[in-house]
Amino acid sequence: MFSILENRFALQGKRLFCWSPVLLGIGISFYFSLKNEPSFYSLSTAILCCLTGISLRFIATEIHPYALTLRVFSAFMTLIPVGFLAGYVESHTRSPMPLLPYQAVWIEGVVSQIEHLPPYPLAKIQRDRRRVILKEMIILDPWEVRSKPLRRTMRVTLKPHDTSQLEIGQRIKLKALLRLPSSPAYPGAFDLQRDAWFANKAGSARALSKIAIISSPSTMGVEYYLTRLREHISHHIHNVLSGQTAAIASTILSGETVSLSVQTRQDFAASGLAHLLAVAGLHLGLVMGFCVFTLRASLAAFPKLALYWPCRDIAYLVALIIGAVYVALTGFHLPGLRALGMACFVVLALLVGRQALSLRSLTFVAILLEMTQPSRVLDVSFQMSFAAVMALIVGYENLRDPLSRLKQKTWLWRKGGVPLIMLALTSLLAGAATLPISMAHFGAFQPWFVIANMVAVPLMGVWIMPLGLIALAVMPLGLEVFPLKMMGVGIDIVRSLASLMAHAPLASLAVPAMPSWGLMLVMAGLSLLCLWRGKERFIGLLCLLIGVSSPWLESTPHLLIAPDGSLVSFRANHHLYIGPKSKGYIPDSWMRAFALRSKALPSDCAGGMCKINLSGKTILLVLPRKITEPGFTKEGHFCDGLDLVVNLSRGRIFCPRIRYLGSADVRREGAWALYLSGKREVYLLSDREFRGNRPWVLTSSAPKDPGLPLAKSE
Repeated sequence: MFSILENRFALQGKRLFCWSPVLLGIGISFYFSLKNEPSFYSLSTAILCCLTGISLRFIATEIHPYALTLRVFSAFMTLIPVGFLAGYVESHTRSPMPLLPYQAVWIEGVVSQIEHLPPYPLAKIQRDRRRVILKEMIILDPWEVRSKPLRRTMRVTLKPHDTSQLEIGQRIKLKALLRLPSSPAYPGAFDLQRDAWFANKAGSARALSKIAIISSPSTMGVEYYLTRLREHISHHIHNVLSGQTAAIASTILSGETVSLSVQTRQDFAASGLAHLLAVAGLHLGLVMGFCVFTLRASLAAFPKLALYWPCRDIAYLVALIIGAVYVALTGFHLPGLRALGMACFVVLALLVGRQALSLRSLTFVAILLEMTQPSRVLDVSFQMSFAAVMALIVGYENLRDPLSRLKQKTWLWRKGGVPLIMLALTSLLAGAATLPISMAHFGAFQPWFVIANMVAVPLMGVWIMPLGLIALAVMPLGLEVFPLKMMGVGIDIVRSLASLMAHAPLASLAVPAMPSWGLMLVMAGLSLLCLWRGKERFIGLLCLLIGVSSPWLESTPHLLIAPDGSLVSFRANHHLYIGPKSKGYIPDSWMRAFALRSKALPSDCAGGMCKINLSGKTILLVLPRKITEPGFTKEGHFCDGLDLVVNLSRGRIFCPRIRYLGSADVRREGAWALYLSGKREVYLLSDREFRGNRPWVLTSSAPKDPGLPLAKSE
């Protein structure tokens, strides 16, 4: 057996090193899957495994027959615990989440960022809205006692009619209603509290008064000037362009995404073009490619420079510097950092005469990001970026020879056929690799993404991005109007294409929520297909098939209760009945999780209380409203035959002898899900039980001092 393993590992060659980020990711994922923080014994065991694996690595060099197998085993024993410990260290080095007051308070803070939000789509008066990010925030209690500055940032949405002139670095004061990050919409949904914990956010706030400026900017660091530069660029863009065309241009050139409307995001997501709205490898590659082409052509125009200067190397280095400036200008987002790291390895390989794009360079970048920010392994941008690049590198490695033979056939194939095939292959490889991940995170399948990308990506590369860079270059001279207008024409074409594809037949098919084990199988299948050499790689297809099918293999809840107890939904007759209201963030999350259309609660529930039958189980549902149905004023005739009572009102208890789930349970445990097992037994799962006791899981218990009640105006 060991000889077979030795031969299979020897066949992999240098590909074995490319499995390092996969092993680190397994350890990181294992840490985040725990219900409780690891004990001292668990941490000691992980450290001991690391030391044992390192020792085994040195011992393996002395054992000749099975040295490679032992080195692989030592890598397993070392890298998985290292990933586990990296997740633990990042989690426990974050600042604690503050306990925010429930009542309206006065706050002070330093403005670190200003965001312009789109107006409400259904508002009668279309007003621009602004949101500020405050750092070093101080909470003032009703007696003007100042708290210690928070070590986390706070996102504050200002009043629509507040026209105060704000600048980065100002200290401001206002009255606001604070709110901690929301808990998941249902057990297993996206965890906003975990995201806020690792993003160093304290929560959000809604302004109740106008801003009072206390002091002008005092410290002006690099972040200050970058933010001012982004605002300056966005201001010039909105002066030339308008509407969502200006919003998309600002997203591409300055990384400002908050002004994108919901409709624009939905159209681009449904058409498979959402990656065009996220500054990532595509944008950086277009920027650096345009710079390399322009610089080489400019230097080659002078014979003396072309003969005596290394024009190619100069073009690569200058393009890398410009790419780094572009990533800084757009906000140092994770996909941009990943692409910049890849670009550094590519430029270094080109300068020393090595292969430009390789899996080893992608491996180095992945290891660097996983060790510095382990929590980003759970982020959709991290997963999609590396899956797309990995598929492109491996795909073109296998297709290089067939494409070279096609180029040698005729001039028409070399100039037209092969570039068109490569364009289609790029869209197909990247789209096929990221499609299962997109299904897991966004709950939608877009079958027309290849056609949309074949048109939109070349348009972005030869029209929109070059004109945008020209506009940035001439903006200090005040000559940006013409290139921005021409750029807007290209953006309008892409917007029309996105809208057309989004409303095409079967453009976006809803997919139920994928469980975490299904996503892990998808990532394992992609890694096997791309990294392993030999027939065993096709096991990855089986993993992909099971992972993509996991939403239909996993049991789904029959009834859901919102974290605040204000909404309830149940699944029946291929519909999702939601009430008392069916609009908002939580109903949208429920519909996406079930991949079902919503309906209002049955008319029997109009009185505030009704019986529902789910797979043979009878449930009494008491809604969070005043009960007006006269037939339910007396108990006895409707308690017979009940299997569960769900009482979301804060009134009296109905049917006390029946299994009971009340509003107090919801306030204490968060969202609830009801499952019916194979024996038709009722199984209840709370969000707190699902997530366990982790640092980012916030308690829902009220503070000891509730403070003063809100005034009517608040």
